[in-house]
Amino acid sequence: MSVATRYAKAALAVAQQDKASFPQFANAVATLAEAVKAPDVLAGLQNPRLTAAQRQQLASQMHQAVKAPKALANLLGVLAGARRLNILPAVLAALQQEMAAQAGIVMATVQTAQPLTDTQKITLKVQIKTHQQARDVQLLEVVRPDLVGGFRAFFGGLVWDTSILGGLNRLKASLKQIS
Repeated sequence: MSVATRYAKAALAVAQQDKASFPQFANAVATLAEAVKAPDVLAGLQNPRLTAAQRQQLASQMHQAVKAPKALANLLGVLAGARRLNILPAVLAALQQEMAAQAGIVMATVQTAQPLTDTQKITLKVQIKTHQQARDVQLLEVVRPDLVGGFRAFFGGLVWDTSILGGLNRLKASLKQIS
């Protein structure tokens, strides 16, 4: 389990204790997750020269900007105090995955050589949904021409790799074992 996942699980446990503000927590996490993708915000989070006071100020500004409930404000403060604001994007992604998992939703990233057709997306969603016994599946599609053909799906700690590149890499590894 990564450091980001541990922070996410702890923050989620705290947030779930206050059922009234949990929807606000989920919305603030989604808003902040989008905001930290901006290059200037990401650069600020990763700046090693920030003083402790500057890190706390940055955390405070972020929580005020998204009107974060106490659980998220505390998480930002803890990350700032531990000099770990640089992992905030990973923590937010882990939080989103944990919340989705608790709702029975599997988040899957699918890498393909070419964009999937609607029929392929539906088929893949059904296969993942059945495999994971999930209520729903959300796909994030990433086009990677270097895969040549097929796909790679990442979900629930698993990897389904039917790509030509993956097949060639497996063949290469098996040939190395023989020689």
